[in-house]
Amino acid sequence: YPVITNGRFGSDDNYLLPVKQIEDSGVEVYNTDRGGDLTFHGPGQLVSYPIINLRDFNLGAKAYINSLEQVIINSLGEYGITSDRREAYPGVWTNGQKIASIGVAVKNGITVHGSALNVSTDLNSFSLIVPCGISDVVVTSMEKVLGTQVSMDEVIKSYAKNFESVFNTTLIKENGPV
Repeated sequence: YPVITNGRFGSDDNYLLPVKQIEDSGVEVYNTDRGGDLTFHGPGQLVSYPIINLRDFNLGAKAYINSLEQVIINSLGEYGITSDRREAYPGVWTNGQKIASIGVAVKNGITVHGSALNVSTDLNSFSLIVPCGISDVVVTSMEKVLGTQVSMDEVIKSYAKNFESVFNTTLIKENGPV
C-alpha cells in the first residue's frame, strides 16, 4: 500500500514509467493471478476480497463478477451516484469514468481477489499506468463525483449491507469496521 497489481491479462506496456522507477517512488509492483490488467491500490479505496465458494451461491465466475458490480452500483446509488457496468470491461462506471475495478480468480470454485472502489483515492497515482489496459479510461472517485468528503466507515457499512442483499447472505463480523 500503495501498490500496483498486474493481472493475468496485463501487459508490461501498460506501465507508463519503468517498473524500477515506480518502485523507487514508494509504490510496490506485483504480478498476480487475478483476471484483468494493471490497477492501482492505495489509501482512500475500499478494497474487498471476498473468499466464497461459488457453488454455495450457485454462481459461475461471470455471474459472480456481475454480483460484485451490483454491490458497488447499489452502494453508489445510496450516495446519489448513478453508475453502470460495461460488458467488455469488468468494473463500475459513472458518467463514462471508471470508479471501481474488479479482478478476480476462481480456484476449485473458491474466489480470490475482488474489487476496489475509489472513495477518496489520490487519482494522480493512476497516471503511473494505463488503468485496466484501457488507454482512454478516466478514473474517478466518489469524492470527485460528489465534490465533498465521504466517510469511509459509512461507505464500508453501505457496501456490507449491499453485499448481504445481493448475495443473500450474512457477513461475519470479525476485526474491522463492518
